[in-house]
Amino acid sequence: MTDGYYITSFRYEVLTPQGRVDAGQTVSVTLPAVDGSIGILARRAPLVAEMGAGRMSVRRPEGGSVEYYVAGGFAQVREGALTVLAEECAPAESLRPEAALAELERARRLPTGTEADWQRRERAMAIAGVKLHLAREQAAGTTVQYSSE
Repeated sequence: MTDGYYITSFRYEVLTPQGRVDAGQTVSVTLPAVDGSIGILARRAPLVAEMGAGRMSVRRPEGGSVEYYVAGGFAQVREGALTVLAEECAPAESLRPEAALAELERARRLPTGTEADWQRRERAMAIAGVKLHLAREQAAGTTVQYSSE
């Protein structure tokens, strides 16, 4: 029971190429898709979405939430469960502004000789910019929903 309303939980799992990041029960997940933020609740219709870069928030049934930085991959809701297959995922509190700024500088120096090079550079800069934004939020103790790709 929460605020007089019954909230149903559902299973979720977050995977990266390195392995499982998190799994368990949740009452809601907000994640960044390439075309905007998506909120997932129990009994949601099946869904496949391409992930963007930004904050993923997982609300726990016992209260509180855990925040992650995610980038790339796909999210799927099927048979009442959410699976996130992310290219990159890290706890939001692990992000450091200095490291994100260095990543942005490396992205700026990527070659732009071909169309593919230019697209790779732009994607790397966008992802590094989102990471820097989230790192600065964490350092300041603020949380603003933001996603970009």
